[in-house]
Amino acid sequence: MKAQQFWKWVGILALAVLLGSFLWSFFFESLIPHLRYGHYRAALLDIVCFLSFPMMLIGLAMMSYGALILVGTTNAFQESLEFARARYTILDKPSPEAVREARRAIFRLLWKAYKPGLKWFVPGFIIVLFGAWLLNLH
Repeated sequence: MKAQQFWKWVGILALAVLLGSFLWSFFFESLIPHLRYGHYRAALLDIVCFLSFPMMLIGLAMMSYGALILVGTTNAFQESLEFARARYTILDKPSPEAVREARRAIFRLLWKAYKPGLKWFVPGFIIVLFGAWLLNLH
């Protein structure tokens, strides 16, 4: 067995043990005692809170991916020829209308550059907010 495969399986096993310990703790220390004593609302809220953690992690992953895209597109945007032209137009100030049009062009370029990253970042942020709200129900 290659070293890379070995460490891959060690990582998978470690994640399985971690997930198993979370599930064991959830069932035997939270859920079953609530159900045993008839606290069904508390048991339901525990389930909701337990599910909110993976939801927030998924939202955080989406936000991170969106931020990574935003950084890449920002660099490409700042190196574009259209941005340089609009920026120099604003700095030279030939006329108020030309400056306004250059600012509009920069805004359009920014929106074009940021839209792919925001498609991931904003829904991820909303998912994290919803997960945090669910977590605070308890």
